[in-house]
Amino acid sequence: MSKYPIVTYDFSEGEKKNPFDIDAEAKYFIYASGFTYLFNVIDLDAIAKVIPMGYKTLIIAERLTLIEAGEVVKDWLAENLNQSIFMLFSAASQEIKLYVGKEIVHTNTIYRPGNIYNSFKEAVWENYEECLSYAKKFSLTNSTDILETRVVRNVNWH
Repeated sequence: MSKYPIVTYDFSEGEKKNPFDIDAEAKYFIYASGFTYLFNVIDLDAIAKVIPMGYKTLIIAERLTLIEAGEVVKDWLAENLNQSIFMLFSAASQEIKLYVGKEIVHTNTIYRPGNIYNSFKEAVWENYEECLSYAKKFSLTNSTDILETRVVRNVNWH
């Protein structure tokens, strides 16, 4: 069994590298209720041909830090993290209760503690260090690799 999450969308030309691949050089991927392969050039027209529109948020993310067993194993840190927002993704799908416990869903998105609706706003962090600290704890407690990312762009994909 692979320790990488399944890639849902066969997007990008070139190498087919998983976002959790520590040796891959590309820095961007998309999460839209599933992952794409890594890429280096953001092209929304090409993305629209591969990821069908539906009730979801398309998140273009830049890899920053990979955490395994609560420890940082790889940094792709960018120079300037000012005015950025960050998200965490788990290699293992997580079972969460949606909308205050009314429905169980599986997701790779890690939400901030205390969230209620599991919305995009409840998944983003404004502080890199706080996000990293939570990622380390979550990784260790849940025995899963965590990818800390910078949100480059988010689009309501309807």
